[in-house]
Amino acid sequence: MAQDGSRISVRQSHKRPITPPPDLVRTDINKHAQTPARSGVFWARIFAQKLGITINAKVVKECIGIAERSQREILASNHARTIHNVEDSGPDPRGRKRALTRNDTAAIADYLDDDSIPLSDKSAP
Repeated sequence: MAQDGSRISVRQSHKRPITPPPDLVRTDINKHAQTPARSGVFWARIFAQKLGITINAKVVKECIGIAERSQREILASNHARTIHNVEDSGPDPRGRKRALTRNDTAAIADYLDDDSIPLSDKSAP
């Protein structure tokens, strides 16, 4: 309420997420563990089992550079390779679909390389 007793209408606004500019984003902390680092986590686990010792997750983090939580997730997934390296996983779902397929671009290239077609026809839309 205002000092004169009247109500003040305040519109509640939704908090909008702010994306930082690319120059301010730290890419070293936002990356997923790549295949060599993932396999290093598995190697440390197998090495410790063979020797009958325990290797602390902090030691693995110092050697490989993967956080303890990520190590647990990697070991739980039971895959040493990253998802895009797994065979028989079907087509790559990342990115949008192509406007022109590879066959379309090959047909265009063949059309433009054909010497029997006059140059004026090649420039037509």
